[in-house]
Amino acid sequence: MNTHLFATAIFGLAASLCWGSGDFSGGLASRRAYTGSVVLTDYAVGFILLVTLALIWKEPAPAPADLLWGWLAGVAGARFISVGVLLMLMWLRRKPLLPGMAVAPHAVPPP
Repeated sequence: MNTHLFATAIFGLAASLCWGSGDFSGGLASRRAYTGSVVLTDYAVGFILLVTLALIWKEPAPAPADLLWGWLAGVAGARFISVGVLLMLMWLRRKPLLPGMAVAPHAVPPP
């Protein structure tokens, strides 16, 4: 058996579990708090986690050009990603949460 294919499947399943549980817990949190604050808290926790892991693993600092490109990509994509997450959590706030709901939006390819 090819161990690389097995590892790919395990990492794919783990990633889908993380994304699904994040969507589910975000939907629950948006029922108790303002949806915008849930999204901002999510981004802040993710940023702190990434910086912490980079410091623990002693990753080298990126070059200034790489930081600039990353910042530009983040600014360009934040408009679409933040609005999409905000709309999804607002919808989950009003509807019952079902197990397959977090996977359904990802099953439709973008136009």
